[in-house]
Amino acid sequence: MTCRWILKDNHLAISMADGIYFPSASNIVSARESCEKIHINNYECGSPELDIPDLRFSRFNCTLKVELACHNNDLTLFPYVEKNGNRWSVIFCQGKIIDSIVVENRWFFISNVDEFQEVFNEVGVTSSGTISLSQYLKLKKFNFERPLFEDNVDSYSLLKTPNDGSLLNGLGLNATLYPYQKTGFEWMAFMLEQTHGCILGDEMGLGKTLQIIAILSLEKRFDRGPALVIAPISLLDNWVNECRKFSPTLKTLIHHGSDRTGYYKTFMDYDVVITSYSTLCNDIHFMNMICWNIVILDEAQNIKNFDSERAKKCKAIRRNQSIAVTGTPFENHISDILSLLEFIQPNVFNNAKELSEQYSDDVNGGKQIASFLSTLMIRRVVANVSNDLP
Repeated sequence: MTCRWILKDNHLAISMADGIYFPSASNIVSARESCEKIHINNYECGSPELDIPDLRFSRFNCTLKVELACHNNDLTLFPYVEKNGNRWSVIFCQGKIIDSIVVENRWFFISNVDEFQEVFNEVGVTSSGTISLSQYLKLKKFNFERPLFEDNVDSYSLLKTPNDGSLLNGLGLNATLYPYQKTGFEWMAFMLEQTHGCILGDEMGLGKTLQIIAILSLEKRFDRGPALVIAPISLLDNWVNECRKFSPTLKTLIHHGSDRTGYYKTFMDYDVVITSYSTLCNDIHFMNMICWNIVILDEAQNIKNFDSERAKKCKAIRRNQSIAVTGTPFENHISDILSLLEFIQPNVFNNAKELSEQYSDDVNGGKQIASFLSTLMIRRVVANVSNDLP
């Protein structure tokens, strides 16, 4: 079977009867240097210069760059090379970055593709264009460990704009959410769908519990299974009362005290199980007999010490989604917030202790963590939302 060489999307390609194939740089060099025709992808190919006689081959390499950006809340990944002040896009072929490019009729070998490809394989990126928020977070974490990407995402405003409010329809809430509460609810719903975890860090008095109850009501609508709320002992009754007040259809159970159930299937009869940090530590093996749809930590600063038994047990809970609720996400040290990040994003921040050694416990470390935190946390103070309040 024969074929011919063509230029396609800034790359040297082979046009075949069943489509177009982008060979690797080594294939191209072999075809060019061989005195006879060689086989590429089961096709017999001669030198590309026979089909494209004016194509020149550079003796110099060029360098791949990758930009991370956000357009209309869509996160994007754009691989390119830069020549003479212009950008030339580099494409993927069958999930792999092509390691050569043609710029102004000159062919260049791209020398640093492998280091990007290694990261792309681990993160699951197989094409340029739109990427998920979860992929962005993993790429961002790689970037701190080994700077590779141009991160031009404004994470402070990312996905924190309200939508049309339709998610609240039909939830049966006995409350009208203030505009900032609607924004918080919609943002958390999106984050759970995209990354399975987030932090609600509003200042005290701004109605964090109501926003969480709206999320619990949304989860009930989809019948995704029981939720677990872990809170200080003094707040257990308050959670039951607030659920009954704002969403009476939620079936709640307090799992605490000497008369608490010893039969794990009991949890399946309720929408929300509410327990204390101490009870969780005592019953962790029993409570892990089911996989919770969502686990919510109220006053989540209780797990700021990542070496504590309380923090370890909370992170060990089998769950699909996680929300940390706290009015004081930062207290004293960088490690405080790293422990929360490990809880909400165990696949990204999988070892808070190791991370605490990477990030200095000072202003510079705080700035590095802030870029992650701004993506994964929504926080409003009274001064920010005073116009929404009566």
